[in-house]
Amino acid sequence: MDDTITGNPNRDLSKWLMNQRLEIEKVMHARLGAAAPAASGPEAETLRRFRTFASTALMRGEAPRPVLDGLRPNERRVMALLTCWTESATELAGPEREIVATALAPLLDAFRLAIRTTGTKRNSSGRPRATPPSISAAIARVADHCRARGAAAARTAAGRARYVQHDVTQEADWQGAVAAAVKEFGRIDILVNNAGITIPRVAIEDRTVEEWDLVQAVNLKGVFLGTKH
Repeated sequence: MDDTITGNPNRDLSKWLMNQRLEIEKVMHARLGAAAPAASGPEAETLRRFRTFASTALMRGEAPRPVLDGLRPNERRVMALLTCWTESATELAGPEREIVATALAPLLDAFRLAIRTTGTKRNSSGRPRATPPSISAAIARVADHCRARGAAAARTAAGRARYVQHDVTQEADWQGAVAAAVKEFGRIDILVNNAGITIPRVAIEDRTVEEWDLVQAVNLKGVFLGTKH
């Protein structure tokens, strides 16, 4: 079986899905109600991996076969969740809903096939290696985990604490975070300005401009904005 899934690139949609991730999940959770998966459960992890897979496929026009090793997902429950997520994204897209639905449908089918065939391929020898999709999924999992832990820590911390989520690549988010801190505490004495990301190594000819720009935006622009404000 070919381990690469190809399709039509849509970089604008890929960026939109990443930027609207929290809003999409709000709509999804409202639809699911009590049936929404736990953040640490296998269904939620599978959703994170689908987001990574879909974003990569739309950004680059191709993506490695989804990595589901170790999850043992229940196809019926997972596909109901992914379908709800897709429908939520389509709903948020408004007049562009048809474009979103058309772009996500084949990716959903490819992911369903990956779920059905997970466990049929195994490496017979050699050291296990982390693949780029599994690394990206791990980054998304850590981000979700830290967001939940940050909010919980602020609620239970001794003394005064406040959790503010912001995108370090966006100047408006820095301005909002600084304003929130000053409003709450009067001033800022110390700033740990060290947000950074890494991405899997590839040959330079295979590196996309979007991937390069993302690293520079977080690791350089983010530090610049934090220092500025």
